[in-house]
Amino acid sequence: MQFMTDVSASESTCNLTTGAGCVMPPAGPGNFYPYWTLAKVSGSCVWEFGNMRNGNTFGRESQYGQVAPRTLGAFVSKIRSVPGCQ
Repeated sequence: MQFMTDVSASESTCNLTTGAGCVMPPAGPGNFYPYWTLAKVSGSCVWEFGNMRNGNTFGRESQYGQVAPRTLGAFVSKIRSVPGCQ
């Protein structure tokens, strides 16, 4: 699995080719960006989106990785295996 977001395309200070000036979470009100969590809820393994901290948060905002020359301006994480629920 891999996490990815193109939020960097909305930043005026982000160089979409090199990643210079790209930040996560983006600057702005609340200084926040939603992330994925894998959690066990009522006995079921579920994916949650929106800053939930009741399971594996994969590093919260850092789960998206970085903008790099081969990511076409997107924050992209490393490829990882799909974990089980906590």
